[in-house]
Amino acid sequence: MFVSYLKVAATIRTPHDWLVSAICNACRYYWRCRAREAPLSPEMLTRADPATENLEERLLTQMTVRAGLAKLDARSQRVLRLRFEDGHKLHELAHQLGVTEKRAEKLLYRALDRMRALDDAMIAYRER
Repeated sequence: MFVSYLKVAATIRTPHDWLVSAICNACRYYWRCRAREAPLSPEMLTRADPATENLEERLLTQMTVRAGLAKLDARSQRVLRLRFEDGHKLHELAHQLGVTEKRAEKLLYRALDRMRALDDAMIAYRER
């Protein structure tokens, strides 16, 4: 709008009136364009956001995993983070840890077993 004003500034008698009419024209143009858009169906207006569908369950899972990780030793934490956060394959995991693939596999499965045991213990504790 400012650029439009600068183009015709020499011919404008009252800047206030020009600005008001320019804003009105811009609003009319906006509403004309909006009228061409299809309105949202009632189903779309009432549908829940998919990102929040299982939010409570996902938060509980994240808190459980973090609590379980905090109780593991540093090496088990590192193994699980390399595998699941960084997405390393087993041979990459072995290379990062400086062990054989077989040893990396054992470390991974032991860490997972510890996490499962901690999760089972937390569930049993909550059910009391």
